[in-house]
Amino acid sequence: MPKGEARLWILLKNRNLGYKFRRQYGIGSFVVDFCCPEIKLVIEVDGLSHENEEAIIYDQQRQKYLETNGFTVIRFTSAEMFSDLQDIAQKIIKVCESLDR
Repeated sequence: MPKGEARLWILLKNRNLGYKFRRQYGIGSFVVDFCCPEIKLVIEVDGLSHENEEAIIYDQQRQKYLETNGFTVIRFTSAEMFSDLQDIAQKIIKVCESLDR
């Protein structure tokens, strides 16, 4: 697991934020970094491999598929995982609460 994803997993696992997240979760023919199926939330951590044009197009197509199937997708960069993890936690909690209605 890339280091950025590993840091986020520490935050998400064991219902630390109040929701059950799964890692490397399959949706259709895609595998997402993290998913809370209960509220249909996908969290992606984009590293350097997501910065080339081909990867950007692939990510856009994949996100469109996920959203068409009722999922909300939020993205963070790997670099963000090493800045303010508490801020990221608050952003995720806010999205979870808005979807859990």
